[in-house]
Amino acid sequence: MARRIGRRIRRYRPRFARRVRRHRSKTIPILPLVGLAAGMAKPVQVAMSGDYMGALAETGARYTGYNFQSGQFDLMYALMNGYLPFVAGCAGHMIAQRLGVNRTISRIPFVGKYISL
Repeated sequence: MARRIGRRIRRYRPRFARRVRRHRSKTIPILPLVGLAAGMAKPVQVAMSGDYMGALAETGARYTGYNFQSGQFDLMYALMNGYLPFVAGCAGHMIAQRLGVNRTISRIPFVGKYISL
């Protein structure tokens, strides 16, 4: 905006630069949660049978590789049963995002506002 002062034109500049507010989506990524649930299936079954320490040991073995009940470390067990399903879910989410599937799902009324693959 310009203002005339005598023969000069004075231009106003904002004192501070405007910040761009970014909108974060509130969608829940489904595929990484499915991968996490696949890794947690066995510990949940063990916990439902009443063996809570066994479920905790199974969860630790699936995500760290160390089973504190038996005192053994098995990295391949952790990779195949804990990390691989979760990484596959994250990769599927990224591929769906690149292909535009999530953008298409977002156009569905009621569902698309909260869910993404």
